[in-house]
Parts: sequence; C-alpha cells; structure tokens
Amino acid sequence: MQLNVKEIAEGKHDGKKVWICDYRFNNLDEKPIRHVPPTEVLIRSNSEIKDRVYYSESHFALLNKAGVPGAKITKLYDNTGYRSYPGIPLDVYDNETECKARYEELRTGILAELDSWYANKTLFYTSLKTDLTKPV
Repeated sequence: MQLNVKEIAEGKHDGKKVWICDYRFNNLDEKPIRHVPPTEVLIRSNSEIKDRVYYSESHFALLNKAGVPGAKITKLYDNTGYRSYPGIPLDVYDNETECKARYEELRTGILAELDSWYANKTLFYTSLKTDLTKPV
C-alpha cells in the first residue's frame, strides 16, 4: 500500500521500514532529475543527522544487506521545490511488490517518451538534410 507522503513529512512514520522509488526527467535531452530504483529504507527523524532536510521532519536512511541503516540518506522531496512548494516526493510503499510495479510503470512511460522524442528528432534532422540538398 502506498503511504501518505504528508504523514511521512510530519514525522508520523519514523522508525518504519518502507520501499521507495522514483524515475523522472525534466528534459529528455538531459540526465534524469531523480532516479531511485526500488530500495528498502528506514524512515528516520532529521534530529538524528547534521544535514539539513527541507520541507520534511523525516528522511530515508538506506539499509545495507544486513538490514542496518547506513550513513547515506535520501530526501523525501526532489530539488524542484521553492519557497512554499516542497517539490515532488518519492513514491513510498510498505511492500516491495507494489514499489517494483510502480517503478516499472514509470520506466515504461519514460521509454515510450524516449521513443517518441527520438522519432521526432530523426524526422527533424532528415527534413533538415533534405532542405539543404534542394537548390536555392
């Protein structure tokens, strides 16, 4: 089941193990704005770290193979936020199956967008090539 992001930001789920994922582009010509494959994490309070986490009382601590939280953290919101708008949050699930299904849905959507983008770029450059070969 997908968890309520607002409750996570308020710190109501601290200490809970969850699965997170996200895959988004702002511009297909550039690298993804956020790419987080399905990952098991522990929700922790920001009071436990020295880093500053904006718009949320909690963050995600990545778990190692033994299930122990490590030093690396992931923030709930991406870096598209400003002033009163926090940005776009990660997808957070309480089980692995739903998280992997959502990630596959995101990945499939991006692959379709990339196919369309590539077809448009190819059409543009082939039309440009034919325009250049015509006499003026």
